[in-house]
Amino acid sequence: SEASSSEWKLTVIDIDERKQVESNLKYSEAKFRSISQSASDAIVATDSYGHIQVWNPAAAVMFGYSEEEILGKPLTILMPDRFHAAHELGLRRVRQTGSSLLNSQTMELQGLRHSGEEFPLALSISMWAIHGTLNFSAIIQDLTERKKREDELHHAISAAETANRAKTLFLAHVSHEIRTPMNSILGMGEELVETTLDPDQQHFVDVLNRSGLVLMALINDVLDLSKIEAGQLELETLVFDLRRLIEDVREVLEPQAKNSENHLSCFITDNTPTMVRGDPQRLRQILINLLGNAIKFTKKGKVTLKVQVDAEDLILFTVSDTGIGIPSDQHDAIFHPFIQGETFSSRRFGGTGLGLSITRHLIDLMNGRIWVESCVGQGSTFYFTLHLPPSDDRGDSEKCAPETHNNDLEHASGDAHTIESLSILVVDDSDDNRLLIKTFLRKTAHHVDLAKDGEEGYEMFIRRPYDVVLMDIQMPIMDGYAATRKIRAWEQREHSIPARIIALTAHAMKEVAQQVIDAGCDHYLSKPIRKQHLLTVLDQIHRPGDGRPGKCAP
Repeated sequence: SEASSSEWKLTVIDIDERKQVESNLKYSEAKFRSISQSASDAIVATDSYGHIQVWNPAAAVMFGYSEEEILGKPLTILMPDRFHAAHELGLRRVRQTGSSLLNSQTMELQGLRHSGEEFPLALSISMWAIHGTLNFSAIIQDLTERKKREDELHHAISAAETANRAKTLFLAHVSHEIRTPMNSILGMGEELVETTLDPDQQHFVDVLNRSGLVLMALINDVLDLSKIEAGQLELETLVFDLRRLIEDVREVLEPQAKNSENHLSCFITDNTPTMVRGDPQRLRQILINLLGNAIKFTKKGKVTLKVQVDAEDLILFTVSDTGIGIPSDQHDAIFHPFIQGETFSSRRFGGTGLGLSITRHLIDLMNGRIWVESCVGQGSTFYFTLHLPPSDDRGDSEKCAPETHNNDLEHASGDAHTIESLSILVVDDSDDNRLLIKTFLRKTAHHVDLAKDGEEGYEMFIRRPYDVVLMDIQMPIMDGYAATRKIRAWEQREHSIPARIIALTAHAMKEVAQQVIDAGCDHYLSKPIRKQHLLTVLDQIHRPGDGRPGKCAP
């Protein structure tokens, strides 16, 4: 039949591969959806025009829109109005060029919740294509809590810095207020020693002077500890003679050792370098603290300092005594502020417990290490190591040798006073301090005039220029900074040879020292001013042929 003569064609197609692809695609989609649904971060995907195609539960929680509310909506619904124009411009550029500078980069932006609340977010964008069509996906993190913690930390740091600055200013102010009367107390004590006194009076003056020096040591310790805690204590690197420094320290402490019936000895091994680089002033402070403690806590015994080079080429300092010793459970605690080896030590032996804390901090700043070995009743041995590189440069050794005070007028020596007389103007608002300096100079050939503030001092100076001006810094009406600047300006106008202006400051902070130099002072003296030191400074000043002062003598 016609039907039987018809031909049928059967085509068989193997769809296993397609089924596998479809299966893989379904698996991938299920895997993506599972990841998307369980992710803690918001996952959002859009087409090339910025219409939202994917919206996971975390995004719904973060922005406040359900999936039904948001799908198909423009991405701009999730950002404040001020960002819309830039967003649309960026999308057009991507569609035109096919590339995005933002791909895989993380940015911090502001998002907009359904409620209208703005919040900080971190956004990481990826761009991809399906069948030539661009799509975008983003992973979004809510930074609200992190920013809150950062703000709290910032405020805490700011508050701590403010408190630290306030403490520093307070200590500087207290130091100034204490040093000013201490200048008169210690100065007049020095003058009393030079008068005729009966034995009782001599004893009273000795007690007065010792107590004043103890108080000044306490003030210096508190300031040092404050500067260390504030990170404001700076070290110097100078060439100095280590053996000379050790001998200076021994000479300073010898009277204290004899008073407590102790034998003080110092040993330096032959292989220890003589000239080294480091901070001689701070090393001196460390040694005086450790040896002073050893003498204080030892009665009728031995105190020994040994200096040698250890196996690592570091300088090892060993301070040992035969004193009361330290309990083993307090070997670490004694290096903390206000702690001494026994709870009753401060009553028995005096002191604040600051010395060892400052010593440890100084050694740490110098990249060294300190430790102690001690038993109660068997004495103590303190060890510390420092890296003090040897130096062949002896040219600056005299200049850089450790001195008693903290400024560069300390380098002169000798007791002879200048034969030449100088005209000296003392500018200080304190009646007692003016009287003290005039008393210091009463037996010299110098001519001394007094002014009670900077304005009066300036007027006196321009009427009769002086060789030397001893200028107090903190004064009413016109302070020492302003008076110094006015004097320097007058000297320039009149083409006058500059006078030597020496600042007298009760501030012990390093920045104050720099400020007085910047104002035009040549040098500064920290109160309390010692008589011998003042006389030595004046001895350094010599006058050239025209009768005006030149530079300090070397």
